[in-house]
Amino acid sequence: MFGIIIIIILHFLRQKINKNSLFSEKTLCRYDRTGIMRLINAIKMLMKEHGWFCAGLFLMAVGISFSKHMPVHSSSAVIFFGFAVSIFPCIAESSKVEQSRTDSNNSQLPSLKFAVQKLYKEKQMLSDQVDELSAVREVSLAVGAILDFSEMIRAILDLVTTNYGISKALIYLQSDDEMWYEIVGAKANGKDISPARVLQKRIKIGEGLVGKSALERRKIFEIRDGKGTVAALPLLAKNRVVGVLKLFDPDSNVLNAEKCRKLHAVAGAIGIALENSRLYRMAVTDHLTGLYVRRHFERRLEEEFKRSMRYRTALSLLMVDIDHFKKVNDTYGHPTGDVVLKNVSAIIIEESRGTDIPCRYGGEEITVICPEADLSGAFRIASRIRERIESYNFKYGDLPDEILKVTVSIGISTVKSEMKTRKELIEETDKALYEAKRSGRNQVIVSESAKCNSAVVA
Repeated sequence: MFGIIIIIILHFLRQKINKNSLFSEKTLCRYDRTGIMRLINAIKMLMKEHGWFCAGLFLMAVGISFSKHMPVHSSSAVIFFGFAVSIFPCIAESSKVEQSRTDSNNSQLPSLKFAVQKLYKEKQMLSDQVDELSAVREVSLAVGAILDFSEMIRAILDLVTTNYGISKALIYLQSDDEMWYEIVGAKANGKDISPARVLQKRIKIGEGLVGKSALERRKIFEIRDGKGTVAALPLLAKNRVVGVLKLFDPDSNVLNAEKCRKLHAVAGAIGIALENSRLYRMAVTDHLTGLYVRRHFERRLEEEFKRSMRYRTALSLLMVDIDHFKKVNDTYGHPTGDVVLKNVSAIIIEESRGTDIPCRYGGEEITVICPEADLSGAFRIASRIRERIESYNFKYGDLPDEILKVTVSIGISTVKSEMKTRKELIEETDKALYEAKRSGRNQVIVSESAKCNSAVVA
């Protein structure tokens, strides 16, 4: 049966070859390179697609086809069979090379797949790094140019809660003794929160989430079952943890590990901005009172005076003096005087608006620059300050009943169109303060030249 199948196949192949001029005696006997190479390629294709068996049948069919037209002992037949015998090893070797290449390519597929996966991961890493750098640049542009401390804290909280969609953000900064971190700003659900309303106002280093993050100098990320996600990010500058950013969101999908990683990348820029603000604040604020220094007062008053004159906006100036302050120092000592001055300054800062600029003018005299505040607005601010200080109990000893009562006198003036320099505004305000002290102290007096001669006596 196998022999019959072979004969049928050979007969079929011979008919195909007879119809193809490529394998005619005339073509093969030309001995040119083109004809031989075409024959070799045909045999190689058969070997590649159908194996050695079909290639052998093909050569046999070609031989039979030739034998029909010429005797086996003819020169053409001898040439053909000689060619077949000599070319077969070459074809076989070529086939082995092709197979080796195929096997080699197949063996390299896993390596190529691994290389592609590695390239994809590297591309993803580069994309993440670009996102992080973009975020750092965004933070640097948003807060890098801000030097005012309060304004910077607000800008950082706005950026974190708005740009990253975090529900609640708090900023803790390192205290002077470097062992505690104190709350300086907070924001929740789009609203600013007074630090006084935050439960954890001071956190010792190493304690709680904030203290642990500061001590270990690393970000801490916790998912609390059914209670959302909380994170603490150290704010570093000059290899020092200047503060900690605490974040919370009730939705764990909002404050997730990926977003925490991105925020940790920008925490460095925030830390540097806060450190720059701290250094600037040290240069322009009085260490004892926390008020701006005289030099800063002169510069800011000049700026606000020019702006007021140019745009015809209101500008008022308050000058505050602690009544009988020399007597306090002489009676209770200078340490007590420092406590009084510090507490009075704190009250003035608290009762002033966010846009006001409280400064230590000299000794126990304090000024408050009030941009865009007319006389009535400035009078309300001054009255709040006077009333708050009058009702405050100043401690001067270790016992609870050792308290001291202090009052202040305040003069007010405002910019008028006929004024030429800021010095005129200072002189008018100083005259109003002198009148308040001359009239009995513990008063708020508006300058005569402001065409508002009114006095409020406590």
